[in-house]
Amino acid sequence: RSVNKKGHIQEMTFIPVNNYLYVKVLEENETEDSGILLPQEYRAAESPFAAVQVLGASMMEEAWVPGTRLIVEAQMLRDIHHNGKIFTVVKENYVIGVLS
Repeated sequence: RSVNKKGHIQEMTFIPVNNYLYVKVLEENETEDSGILLPQEYRAAESPFAAVQVLGASMMEEAWVPGTRLIVEAQMLRDIHHNGKIFTVVKENYVIGVLS
């Protein structure tokens, strides 16, 4: 949060630059119960890809408008921690495709 010239509190905004996209990682809703018992320490294999939703882009091209859902390379997502907030970004060239 910041205080503007009139003394009003404003929420911090994040605007990416240099071909970065500001995104929100979408949670997978495929949590089926198969009925198979697994060891307690079992961890499912993580996908090399992630579904994300665009929150902002450095160049507001038609493909990167806020709300657009994309598939990106998961290992290329970067979390920026600042003032108690987390901003997740990914470079445009790690976008695999657009979900429609």
